[in-house]
Amino acid sequence: ATYGHVVRSQPASVPPVATDPKCTEGVLLDYSEYINGYMITGYTGSSKDVRIPPVSSYTNLPVKQIQTEAFRGKGLTSVILPESIQTIREYAFCYNQLKEVTIPEGVEYIGHNSFANNELTNVNLPSTLKSISIGTFSDNRLASIILPDNVERIESSAFANNFITHIL
Repeated sequence: ATYGHVVRSQPASVPPVATDPKCTEGVLLDYSEYINGYMITGYTGSSKDVRIPPVSSYTNLPVKQIQTEAFRGKGLTSVILPESIQTIREYAFCYNQLKEVTIPEGVEYIGHNSFANNELTNVNLPSTLKSISIGTFSDNRLASIILPDNVERIESSAFANNFITHIL
């Protein structure tokens, strides 16, 4: 496998760089002063198995967000998310072929339709999750779901068009 991501923007104190060897090639990162870390903004790679590092090896600042539509329709079969992720924005991983996903501890928000239209049969949700948005896991193959105690809100159609028989 080829590794490296394109860093499109950096903190002013860090010189521009082209790739990071700890990340799947083609993952696009932008630095955000607002979150004091990086956001994944897109994917131009060809690998169907994506690994996102917890920090940029150039700045040692964390990767904290997956932005809207960053991996939409890329044909992904697997993704490994680091524990540094706090937010997964709208449509981030929809229209792929993901079968299983583990949302890391620390994630509090998952945007609407983020994992819709995949082939998910298993989802592991973190205890830190507070809200599951509209259609987040709709149109998958989930048969059961374990909801963390901290979930305060589940919006409409969050699990629509699955095969759910058990909610724990």
